[in-house]
Amino acid sequence: MQRKIRFNKAPLLGDDLIYVEQAIKSGLTFGDGTLTREVESILQDQFDDAAGILLTSSCTHALEIIAILLDLNKDDEIIVPSFTFCSTASAFMMQGAKIIFADSEIPTMNIDPQSIENLITPNTKAIVVVHYGGLGCKMEKIMNIAKENNLIVIEDNAHGFFGSMNQKQLGSFGDFSTLSFHGTKNISCGEGGALIVNNDRFLDRARVVREKGTNRFNFKSGKIKKYEWIDLGSSYLMSEISAGILKKQLLNSNKIQMGRKIIWMRYLNALSEWAEENDITLPSKPHNYTHAYHAFHMIFPSFETTKSFLKYMEDLGIEAISHYVPLHNAPIVLQTEKRTKELNLCPNSSIYSDRLVRLPLYYGLELSSVDYVIEKVLSFVVEKQKSKF
Repeated sequence: MQRKIRFNKAPLLGDDLIYVEQAIKSGLTFGDGTLTREVESILQDQFDDAAGILLTSSCTHALEIIAILLDLNKDDEIIVPSFTFCSTASAFMMQGAKIIFADSEIPTMNIDPQSIENLITPNTKAIVVVHYGGLGCKMEKIMNIAKENNLIVIEDNAHGFFGSMNQKQLGSFGDFSTLSFHGTKNISCGEGGALIVNNDRFLDRARVVREKGTNRFNFKSGKIKKYEWIDLGSSYLMSEISAGILKKQLLNSNKIQMGRKIIWMRYLNALSEWAEENDITLPSKPHNYTHAYHAFHMIFPSFETTKSFLKYMEDLGIEAISHYVPLHNAPIVLQTEKRTKELNLCPNSSIYSDRLVRLPLYYGLELSSVDYVIEKVLSFVVEKQKSKF
């Protein structure tokens, strides 16, 4: 019988619902309760220089809070990588800003600092970066660009949690960063996220925006007798049930990360020689970076070879999948800006979209299954052709 190897599963640790049961028994299952504060405290230990950490119902909602805090208007421009999930851009577009798409650098797939510099105008207000796959962007260079131009920096750290650069945690460089605890992420509560506020001037208002635009945080802290609606906001709180699942995951994060690292390194060591022989790019691991081991990808020399490989793996029962369609050519962007697909401003991100494949990687994936994936990858015959990179 052909084995089925899934691309992703959320971590299972045993006794996963212990804190959920605690929340249900207490009768306090809505947001910003005891478990929320406990989880925020655990995250604060990871990001000890942060002004504050707020759990949210998703990473998307954390980005939306930031967009509200920036008081955007139609003339403001936000530089965003084209090769990312739509939430990275849509959160700011929803607040009326114009999204400016930056290209990816080779070979990391992260936003290219040179592309950022080329796109800055007097209307630029912020730069959003994404630490693709768990490898950090060139944050020192990006922060220097931002400082020279008086720009806000936002780290969409959905992939980079536990990664670092020069021993500094990804998510602690910018004015803000966000985390995702979606079912596809290293640490998961199904749906969930967090907003990390590194610039303390935004913290008080961030609490208001998260609480539907009310000053309920001050009410719960005993600073006021009644809370009122004082600003824009929405229902961005994570429930105590989700926080309970998240607490169990975070308390076991070292175990989860080590399990993912073992698989990631097993792929890298086994496939490096084959990849070099066949003009295939594997993830890089610079010496001054700690990888977050979110994804293990391969970049093939052509779109046709990529399609053949995906079909080959599907026939074997192995879930290997591609990734984003570049946002600069997304239908909503083409419609809104009245552009055509021929106006290709981010060629590298388009190449990555056409040629990238991710292999199964999750905590609990048996090493015998990893070895089976490796065996089948090595058996795939790559049609020889010159890469365009």
